[in-house]
Amino acid sequence: MKNTRLTLDELMHSVNSQRWPKRWEEFYDRVMDEYEKNGCPFADPNYYSALNDKYDMFPNFLEDYKAAAKAVSEDDALCRVLMLICESVKDRKNIAQDIKELELPHSADGTYQIKYDMLTALVMASAAEYQHSLYAARNLPDDHIKYGMRHMEGMVRNYKSRNNGRTGAMSWEWYQLSIDARLYRIGRLEIEIFAKFTPNATVFESENGEIIALANNVTLHKSGYMLGCASYKDEESSFRAEIEENELSYIGYPYIRRGVVGNDKIKLPKSSWKKIIEPGDPVVSLHIPAGSGFNDEAINKCFADSKEFLAKYFPDFDYKAFVCSSWLMDDMLIDLLGEEKNISKFCGRFLKIGQRSAGRAVFSFVFLQPDVNNVDYSTLPENTTLEKLLKKHYIDGNAIYECYGYIPKSKI
Repeated sequence: MKNTRLTLDELMHSVNSQRWPKRWEEFYDRVMDEYEKNGCPFADPNYYSALNDKYDMFPNFLEDYKAAAKAVSEDDALCRVLMLICESVKDRKNIAQDIKELELPHSADGTYQIKYDMLTALVMASAAEYQHSLYAARNLPDDHIKYGMRHMEGMVRNYKSRNNGRTGAMSWEWYQLSIDARLYRIGRLEIEIFAKFTPNATVFESENGEIIALANNVTLHKSGYMLGCASYKDEESSFRAEIEENELSYIGYPYIRRGVVGNDKIKLPKSSWKKIIEPGDPVVSLHIPAGSGFNDEAINKCFADSKEFLAKYFPDFDYKAFVCSSWLMDDMLIDLLGEEKNISKFCGRFLKIGQRSAGRAVFSFVFLQPDVNNVDYSTLPENTTLEKLLKKHYIDGNAIYECYGYIPKSKI
């Protein structure tokens, strides 16, 4: 027996959400009419069985999806909200902003319930038909399609790995890339297509092939780190970096090792230097799935295969660089591990641009901590050399900062 229709405010408050996109008011009544007429297909366990039969999407966690759908089906208010979020996901232009504005439903006392903790996995699966249509339009090979369709299971896998095997989903913001068919596995790495160059910098190349990035439109700590990074919030002697330009030269502060900005301005004559990458330019963003190491042969093959893949299937994508935003881009790793380690060699391939960082990513990606902001360093494991070194590094009062690495297309 369905409840009497509530207002949007009443409905959202009933699932303990205090924030949601204002634009939902535009389609609220239409979605509620649809729900009251046909129910919520995304709360039917059979929906996920059918998706799996069609696309082989859930080789590992089909029963988790079905259990979550059944739990949601028994909660009328949550069924309605699930319908609203699924409708929101259809709008690919506005979904990023919608995610920022939405407080997801949760239990009143904050305790675990599968119907809440797994809700975003059900939402993402609702876009499977759209996602598959994008692959089909590019005539992509079956192995890439299968990887893409299965990729969303990572939401569940990552949640389980951080919550003692409990069923749930996390990071639905990240997995929007799956829906838009923008993420592909090429050997050791994943490549994100149609990404944008985001740092506060412009990159220049000399006629001799030298590469320099100048900081632009950013406030820096006196050390050269971006003001606001963990341990670099003191505003005293901070400075503003802007690129100056006249008829003859570009003038500004260069990024140097570790993505730190040098204290002295340099001048790049236009007669011998040209801009090659600016904010907003298209780039290939590299992501690093868990798994095997970073041996040179595997990485070299990944870069070569990526260039071939993009030229064949995305000839309209005129990218300017390969980039990687990660804790693995902090040159401090080279100091800690030594230059001959594969992680160090991978890090060393990239030129660096600093970014505002809390220095906590290692707790998520290395130590698999569920709450990276509340970590007792003394309890961290020391099962590998990397874990031992990182643990000591943090106990000694240091950090590994997420950094932006880039390789211009001409250097790949």
